[in-house]
Amino acid sequence: MSNPLLPLVDAFLTDLLNSGKAETTIASYRSTLHKLARFYQGPVAGLTPAVLRRFLATINGGNPNNRARYFSNIKIFLNWCYRFEYISTNPILKLETPRWHEYPPRSIPPAHLELLAREIEAAPPPYRLLFTLLLETGMRVREALGILVRDIDLAPGAETIVIRGKGDRVRAVPLVPGLRSLELLREHLDRAAPGQTFLFPSPAGPGAPLTYEEARAFWRAMQKKTGTAYRIHQLRHSCATHLLNNGVSLDAIQKLLGHKKLSTTCRYAQLEHGVLRRAIAGHLRRQKEENAGVPRS
Repeated sequence: MSNPLLPLVDAFLTDLLNSGKAETTIASYRSTLHKLARFYQGPVAGLTPAVLRRFLATINGGNPNNRARYFSNIKIFLNWCYRFEYISTNPILKLETPRWHEYPPRSIPPAHLELLAREIEAAPPPYRLLFTLLLETGMRVREALGILVRDIDLAPGAETIVIRGKGDRVRAVPLVPGLRSLELLREHLDRAAPGQTFLFPSPAGPGAPLTYEEARAFWRAMQKKTGTAYRIHQLRHSCATHLLNNGVSLDAIQKLLGHKKLSTTCRYAQLEHGVLRRAIAGHLRRQKEENAGVPRS
């Protein structure tokens, strides 16, 4: 017997695709809604607050924010169902919204980062490029996996990757000559198949990107070799910390990482108190000069 929820999920995902949502965003919705469809195999009109509460109670994975992410994805799907009159009300609105937890960022200690960097350099080409990009640019792993070949510009002096980030915000990530990732990217594209869509295509076929699960499995294998235990996302923290500790401005790092708020950039960086104070003071001074119309030297 077919699941009546799945055709609606497919139509919803198609609408997201047609509206230009990033593949990584669509993949997140797909994962959430397919899990919901396995848990509940009835019509969407039969989804009650009690059913949704029981489903959300099954979500763990070691990260309290997983439940908040699932809640948000389901809420948007059910809003879509309400808009197209498949349901008369959105049942999830009767539940309390899970709280998002913010954790202090943790960069990888230098000794362990050196071990991982050596292992990254010895990795096969796709993974060598992927993890080097994450470490040198601070991209989120899902952003990197969603990079399209057509969004890469390697013209001398303008080397840039356009990525679709969190909240479907688009930003340009510059690749400065001297970065190992730029060298690896040129080599990677020289070996790319004609008409390749994604920078990191799936082994299953060139029309889909490498999945997060595949990238995480390789990362875990590297950690087993090095005896370390860190999340991939901590490469992003390490990038921010390294840049800020070496004098790169908060403004520049905010743009590089794609943060909406400067306070987020400060939170991501583990700095000595004095370094952070100087960085913030410099930002406020530049902002004051701009507001006063003082030209920068």
